[in-house]
Amino acid sequence: MSLIITSNVSLNDKPDTSNVFKPYSYRNNLLNTLKIPANSQIALQSAKFNKTGLFELNADNTNVFQYFGETPAAGETTLDSVCSHPSFGRIAPLTGATGEVLTRSPMDMAVDIEAGLIKSIYHPVFHHNSIDVALKRESAELFDGYDIQYTQKTLNGDVTIDQDFRNLNIDGNTDFTDNGAGEVTAGGSRYDVQFTKQPVSPCNGVCEFDIGEQVQGANKPFYVGLSRYCLQQANDGLYAPEYFNPTRGASQRIGQECFGDIMVYRTGTELRICQSVMNSAGAGDADDLVLQDIVYYGFTGAAYPAAYDMQADAGGFTKIRFTINNEKIDIHAYSGTITDYVLLSSISQSGNVGVNKNSVPAPLHMGKWHLYPIMGTRGTRNLTLDNYKHLSHMAGNLIQNNPDYDWWCYLQQSNLERWCHDIEQRSWNDMNHIPAGITGLKGGGTYLSYVPDAIPTNNGYMAGYVNKLITAPSILYGKFYTRSANTANTLGFVGMSVAPDPAQTPAVVQTISSVSVPKVVNNVSLFVRVNNLTQSSVNGKQGTSSSKIIAHLPRFDNGGNEVGGLYFEPHERVYLDLNNPNEFRLMENKGHHHLKL
Repeated sequence: MSLIITSNVSLNDKPDTSNVFKPYSYRNNLLNTLKIPANSQIALQSAKFNKTGLFELNADNTNVFQYFGETPAAGETTLDSVCSHPSFGRIAPLTGATGEVLTRSPMDMAVDIEAGLIKSIYHPVFHHNSIDVALKRESAELFDGYDIQYTQKTLNGDVTIDQDFRNLNIDGNTDFTDNGAGEVTAGGSRYDVQFTKQPVSPCNGVCEFDIGEQVQGANKPFYVGLSRYCLQQANDGLYAPEYFNPTRGASQRIGQECFGDIMVYRTGTELRICQSVMNSAGAGDADDLVLQDIVYYGFTGAAYPAAYDMQADAGGFTKIRFTINNEKIDIHAYSGTITDYVLLSSISQSGNVGVNKNSVPAPLHMGKWHLYPIMGTRGTRNLTLDNYKHLSHMAGNLIQNNPDYDWWCYLQQSNLERWCHDIEQRSWNDMNHIPAGITGLKGGGTYLSYVPDAIPTNNGYMAGYVNKLITAPSILYGKFYTRSANTANTLGFVGMSVAPDPAQTPAVVQTISSVSVPKVVNNVSLFVRVNNLTQSSVNGKQGTSSSKIIAHLPRFDNGGNEVGGLYFEPHERVYLDLNNPNEFRLMENKGHHHLKL
């Protein structure tokens, strides 16, 4: 009796130098001739092999939700009062419509996770490959989970204003001239337009309008501002959220003709500012979104004691500037006769005496992550979009109305606007909810901004914002929204509904790492064949009357292990005749592992 040992790797076990890409078929050359006696038999004595673990995926283990925003304070049990940015995403579908089970290797799974997270992160600083998913390994051979790295891209660039505006007029009026370079001139009727090439950057994103023809005279109504990308409503023709009420709010006159999320406008002789917020007081539905005036005057530190008189225009204003810094938005007016911009409204004024909630802009929530310039006037006057900043990694005309990038657009196209409505109804966005002290506007905290470098590079970041993964239903992050989260085992967060905070917070780069080893399986069986000997068996599955299979390796090895390095030794060996009536000599041995299909 002879014991023959074959291997597809060297006995020194150096997988980096072995033929690991073809473990299922190999040939061992013998240095000496092996004599096989007549009437011999062959059997498998034992087998040692590596079997890769696979994910088995279906609708029950492929949903994960993302959150990008501030971390709730200790003891908080709900996000409603403290956070403005719940983020709802899911891994890109890994199963078909019929719900079949698919398999993925850990490496393939990393690719799928990365693609799904990128598709559903929605915040502009993460668009275009800003998420990297890598295998976490404590050693070269072991799979211990995933390292999920988020990198904020915050470098700004100047938008090239070289295309026409989008027409938002509720009557479809086209009686205006668009020069394709930012200037739109009315032909007598009213126009309402939006420039949608790229959204304004949330990282010191400046957007500036020239209003020179709209001042120092009577009857010169206009508005300039920023708005999300809205579809047209069937009932009133407005390009607005379906829950917007144009007949309520202090700015209802302008609201009946157009919608914007933050606007500077003129009515009569006054310069006014309005924003889209909730106001649960007054007639009508308390949960309507309305355009509400910001009382930017009359308090200590305000630029003016009363609404600015544009007809007299003592300041000689020619431009209006909006600046976005994460949640914050500042509004300035500029005159060519002075060197400084005059601050009209900002949350930075919240500590001044006499400031109330409706004296400053509300925080920009997730539905307002992508804001575009809007403007409108009537008569024969013009307005000009002078310049604005965008995130330089975002290509032109890619984001507009794209549900893969803009959460608000995804909701509109999926008839899920109620999810954003839920955010906008929260107390910090309700002008009728006045807490004790301006610092209590958002759960006792201040509004969060963007922190830039002294030298503009890609090293700024969203201050106070943390990336989180929700892998199981979470009360804190909304059980209604997260009820389908089911990836705690898949991603390596067993027993946790929310993955631990990233190692670096806040920072440009944040990494979330698995804390448990994801569950992988491999339910395939292996067969061992010896192709160059004369034994014969029958493979009924393949319908072959003559096969070279000598043994079956089951799913589990002798230790009960299913994946990784496995060892199998049959309790009883099955001997197959070599059918050799005479002695023959063997110069080489060729083994073959074959997957059971």
